[in-house]
Amino acid sequence: MDYRARIKLVRKVSRPVSLTDLTRVLRKHEGRALQVAAMEPSGIYPLAKDMARATLGAVRYLRPEMNELLNFLEVAVNSDSLDSVSPEEQFWREERDAMRTILRIGQFSTALAGVWRRPTDRNAPYLAGLIRDPTEAALMEHDTRFFDGWSGGKYPQGRCDIQVFTDGARRLEIANVNATPIEGRLGTDLIYYHHGTHSFTLVQYKKLGQGGRPMYVGPNDRLHVQIDRLEAVNRKSRVPAAARDWRLSSDHCFIKLAHWTEEDSAGDAAPTNGLILPVTYIRLLLQDSATATRGQGRNLGYEQVERYLTNSQFIELVQDGFIGSVGVDVETLRNIVDERVEQGQGTLVAIEASDETLSERRRRNHSRSA
Repeated sequence: MDYRARIKLVRKVSRPVSLTDLTRVLRKHEGRALQVAAMEPSGIYPLAKDMARATLGAVRYLRPEMNELLNFLEVAVNSDSLDSVSPEEQFWREERDAMRTILRIGQFSTALAGVWRRPTDRNAPYLAGLIRDPTEAALMEHDTRFFDGWSGGKYPQGRCDIQVFTDGARRLEIANVNATPIEGRLGTDLIYYHHGTHSFTLVQYKKLGQGGRPMYVGPNDRLHVQIDRLEAVNRKSRVPAAARDWRLSSDHCFIKLAHWTEEDSAGDAAPTNGLILPVTYIRLLLQDSATATRGQGRNLGYEQVERYLTNSQFIELVQDGFIGSVGVDVETLRNIVDERVEQGQGTLVAIEASDETLSERRRRNHSRSA
């Protein structure tokens, strides 16, 4: 049988662990089995669960300082999966998908979004279950430049869970801001803010029907009010005053009709498929004959919408600054987040900061895949 190995996360260790050291600690038959595995000509030999457990136990015994790192890596390859049945799991799916999209925009590993254990509190946001990377624990725990005091403000159940990622030159701070219990939460927002250009993009999540069936929008559907609110957010943007501020459209608010599947892709995976649509485009779609039904409602789905943005198209447009608001500072961004939270949205907001120029940003974005 052929095997393929995919390396997801690589971390440095302070001291190497030799095969000789491991076989000395393991029981005789375990040591022989490990030596056979290490000598496999193909270079890949999957260990049985009992053997893998024994080997990790030996590493922990020989290098106790690696215990926290090993726990982190074990969760990385055995993360909890999510279903689409319970309300909290659906919100966690949306928040995880938003985080994967954010990490792709910032060109950080999406594997970081999958090192996760299900929170004991069903009202907790997705970030509450994320396992921190022990190699950067101090940075993640304490060093946030933008989200101090973002705790849901005046809302009694408000909370703000924060993660910080860095590649040495750039920082990506991500905050999960929530103030509404699961039963009263209306949906999930993704907000990506690029500090260098004072520009943000917002994506509100909605879902297609089971099997990718279209989403039905009735005449009194909540979506109509939500579009009004998103268009109000669109108006926060200023008129471009310089070439660097030019955008393809004044739209920087979108709705993603996510196509969830029954099989959950835990760990390192791409954002889920779906239709990403600017809000002004949705206005037109809801008046178009292609979305009409026999009644007064409308259908939005793959068959009705001929043009939409895919994940990769959307991500590249955000990376290159072709979509996004103009002239919005962090304080205005915080006010927008507060408004969205007050309206019942759960919000995953990210701020990317660096000293790179626009041309340097573009070269980095196109030097490797998103």
